[in-house]
Amino acid sequence: MVDDTVFFDLDIPDTLRGVAGARLATLSADEKEVLQQAAVVGRRFWLGALVMMQRLASDRAVRSAEGVGKDTRIVALKALLEGLVAREILSRSADKSMPEEDCYAFHSELDRDILQEQCPSRIRSHVHRMVGRWMELGSTRFVDANLTEIAHHLEIGGDKPRAAQLLQRAGRRARQNFHNDEAIECYEESLRLMDDEDLPSRIGVVHALGGLYTVVGCWERARRAYR
Repeated sequence: MVDDTVFFDLDIPDTLRGVAGARLATLSADEKEVLQQAAVVGRRFWLGALVMMQRLASDRAVRSAEGVGKDTRIVALKALLEGLVAREILSRSADKSMPEEDCYAFHSELDRDILQEQCPSRIRSHVHRMVGRWMELGSTRFVDANLTEIAHHLEIGGDKPRAAQLLQRAGRRARQNFHNDEAIECYEESLRLMDDEDLPSRIGVVHALGGLYTVVGCWERARRAYR
């Protein structure tokens, strides 16, 4: 027979978040560190971005072409990620925006939220900045398709001027494709991040917004922009 009183002594989480937290608590320190960094990157992330962060954090960075093939971190990191895939914390992503990169995704958005919250704010800011810069090294097609995401990383990472520039670029692309509402949003976000003393750039963005407000029929906002 089953002793029902045993169940009263078990520490069973009573919420979905509690269940997820208990499962993540079984991760090793290395697994947790990698997953926290990955969670900051996004729902999907790339092996190369994690390798870059590990290299920057290490005193044993590869400093020559001869050292690339001897860098065992790539193999170890990939093995760690594949182990997490086997445990259904991660999955292989079908994202092919960077064809040369292995891409992974979190099985659960709740897992990702918990891991991101557990990552110390100082480290989160650093990861955002580094990932934003790493993403900028992608192909022109990749960067153009992810301008607002890269800008988001750089803004949180403290590089607001560069984030503003990328949002302006995103605004121009949206305007060229007649996505006027999206263009307005990008330009407004760019203006929010710009330095008040950068008058030439601010004037250019305000005039672009004035034209867009006119196109979509926001006459009062257009009037204020041209004032």
